[in-house]
Amino acid sequence: MGRSSTSEQRLLTAASDLLWEKSYHSVTVDEVCARAGVKKGSLYYFFDSKSTLALAALQHFWETVAKPAYEEHFFRANPPLARIITFLDWLQGLQRQRFATSEGCLDGHSLL
Repeated sequence: MGRSSTSEQRLLTAASDLLWEKSYHSVTVDEVCARAGVKKGSLYYFFDSKSTLALAALQHFWETVAKPAYEEHFFRANPPLARIITFLDWLQGLQRQRFATSEGCLDGHSLL
């Protein structure tokens, strides 16, 4: 049976979330696999090591969260001050959302 085409994506999302919630050294491969709902063999099918997965997860985070946020707030025809204000408003909303869903803690994910 082949591996699901969503396994790699789920691993990247799980790793990205866990890395920002904790830290690289605190996150285990088993934790990533459990969060992604895949077996450890699937992780090693897509990634050579935990460090390779971490680098891919950071790239995934940049492409799916950070870059779109920067493009939305800084590449418009708005005046510079308006760009900064809208970005900070967005960031504050993200932090409030993360705070509400993370037992009262802010994590690095909301800092971009």
